[in-house]
Amino acid sequence: MLQGLHRAVQLRRTTTLPKMKRYKKTSLIPVSVTIDGDTYKGAYFVHHFTVCVLSPLGEKAREVGASPPETIAQQLFSELVNERTKRKAAQKSIGSRVPQRRKDRT
Repeated sequence: MLQGLHRAVQLRRTTTLPKMKRYKKTSLIPVSVTIDGDTYKGAYFVHHFTVCVLSPLGEKAREVGASPPETIAQQLFSELVNERTKRKAAQKSIGSRVPQRRKDRT
């Protein structure tokens, strides 16, 4: 078991990762997405080959693979926006089905 783990660590060390621009953890890069005519803005940073997207809608992170960090950030931010808009739509439909309270006539 340990030999297999040791070999996996060696392979990971020798595997060449895609060349990418190094960013400081503190440098936030703006990202925006336009969906249904609305523009949403957020930011992302790359730290240890992980793209982290931050916005008032939430946070998401994914490891950098073959795609450039900018593309991954766009995808993650689009997912955040889509999740938020779906959640809002579901809340509106639930709210429309809740019966209104009748005022007591006294």
